[in-house]
Amino acid sequence: DKRVEDYKEPPPPSYVAFSGEGNSLGGSGAAASATVQSDAGTVAVDSAKPKTKIQIRFHDGSRKAQEFNEDHTIGDLRSFCSQCVGGQAMTIMGGFPPKPLTDDGMTLKAAGLCGAAVTARPA
Repeated sequence: DKRVEDYKEPPPPSYVAFSGEGNSLGGSGAAASATVQSDAGTVAVDSAKPKTKIQIRFHDGSRKAQEFNEDHTIGDLRSFCSQCVGGQAMTIMGGFPPKPLTDDGMTLKAAGLCGAAVTARPA
């Protein structure tokens, strides 16, 4: 029976700082090396044709809303994103759940990207 004993506070725990290394999920180490210059890319937009804006989220967290014609292709979008990161090959992810857009000949309208947001990261 310990009711008659005086209370002794337990010793504080000895904390050990984390000494391991972290791993990033779903990305490659090359993603951090490509810097985004959102004013670098150019696209020729024909004002006589229907236009749409697409918001592009880059791998570093920056965003850019760019105007395209609805008949521009996914290849045009990919080359624009590539221009923004200095010519590096890019993977474009769109839709929900996000899936890679691989058919460079498909128009933005046919792919359902008019007014959409896509994610661009280095291939």
